[in-house]
Amino acid sequence: LKMENEYQLRLKDMNYNEKIKELTEKFIQEMESLKTKNQVLRTEKEKQALTHEEAMAEVMEKHSKEQQDLESTNNQKLMLEFEKYQELQVKSQRMQEDYEKQLHEMEESKTLALEELTEYYEAKLQEKLLLLEQCQDESREQVREFE
Repeated sequence: LKMENEYQLRLKDMNYNEKIKELTEKFIQEMESLKTKNQVLRTEKEKQALTHEEAMAEVMEKHSKEQQDLESTNNQKLMLEFEKYQELQVKSQRMQEDYEKQLHEMEESKTLALEELTEYYEAKLQEKLLLLEQCQDESREQVREFE
């Protein structure tokens, strides 16, 4: 009976050892499979990170180029507007000078015309005064002769 028990114990022990061996092999295979899967996922992650970095670099470069183009375009527009402003300033200055010149010429013309008219009417006045004096002299003469 004791031998039978020992035999049964050894048999159970061998069965358990066999099961442990099978389970160990199964777990080792699963671990290897998981390690391989983990490595594949890690490689895939690195590829995606690399792709993402490249895409990001491309986007940054494109953005930088667009920004430079925009700045360049805006600077050109600004320079054109500044040139237009300068031209308008010059034109405005010329117009102001022309206006002042015309005003000055008109004032001189008015002054000259006023002087000429004054001389003309003063000469007329002198002429009429002379005529009046002659008429008064004649009138006095006629009154004397009449008396």
